[in-house]
Amino acid sequence: PRSSRTGLFTGLAVVAGLALGLAVGSMLFSDGAPVPYRVLDLGVELEPSDDQSDGVQATISPDGGAVAYTHAGRLWIRNLDEHQSLEVPQTEGAFAPFWSPDGTQIGWFQDQRLMKAPARGGRAVALCEYKGRIAGGVGAHWGDDGRILFGTGSSGILSVSERGGQIVELVPTGEGYGDLHEPFSLPGGRGVLFV
Repeated sequence: PRSSRTGLFTGLAVVAGLALGLAVGSMLFSDGAPVPYRVLDLGVELEPSDDQSDGVQATISPDGGAVAYTHAGRLWIRNLDEHQSLEVPQTEGAFAPFWSPDGTQIGWFQDQRLMKAPARGGRAVALCEYKGRIAGGVGAHWGDDGRILFGTGSSGILSVSERGGQIVELVPTGEGYGDLHEPFSLPGGRGVLFV
């Protein structure tokens, strides 16, 4: 009797395992209906201007839940689960927005300064002032190592702490490449990609 019970339990376990494997396999390899695209209309025109210093006009948060964009000379944030965009205060003349890695803060260029503010509202803070003018090629990236890399199109690739402070030139301009822009910090500060 004992060996027949053991055989019965073993048989039931094998059948249950096969059923579970078939169920999981059919879910993984089924031809489910594709997820439809969701269209977001901000209700504003983001047209390129004659001024190349405008840089990036819209950028998506790291988690994909919000869009920051410039319109009418100001910075706006639209959370995708809300119907209204919110204007970030004190952003007259803002351009080229960029997000912190965790999406809680937004940065931008304004009046020869690099600025930041909490994405859900709060006071704007100047991180640094840069000399020279924006000459096309503007761009910034907030790395996971606490540094913000940026280029002005008339400089090398520059860096400043997310807390603000002294600007450091990471990649100087050189012969044959004087227009460095759109920097991207590799994870852990292992390097810098740029155009």
